[in-house]
Amino acid sequence: MENMTASKNVDRLAETTLKQLSGFKEVLKIHLRAVSEQRTKHPHGKAHAISEDALDILFKKSEEIRESGELLNFNIFSCAVDQIEKLLGKLRTPVQYRRTDIIGDLLTVLENLEHSIRS
Repeated sequence: MENMTASKNVDRLAETTLKQLSGFKEVLKIHLRAVSEQRTKHPHGKAHAISEDALDILFKKSEEIRESGELLNFNIFSCAVDQIEKLLGKLRTPVQYRRTDIIGDLLTVLENLEHSIRS
């Protein structure tokens, strides 16, 4: 009976973590659309900046994902969240890289984490 309960808890935690990853991806996609729209409307104008508050929220979300991964005993999460945080740091002003590339890289890391949970 304990194994069944433990298995259900792991399944619930995995589902919660997948929802966290999905929510993180949706926030990034919103920013990606804003960056793309800014470039389309003003190709030579000021670049779209992601606010410090928004970045702080993303950093907080990344820590929640790290904690979930640790509870699931997925070592890959710690390395992936380190990578996520490094990429998020690149989005802080002044940005020296293309925001769309950084966000694309973030989405790839998150999709890989989703895949690792589902496998």
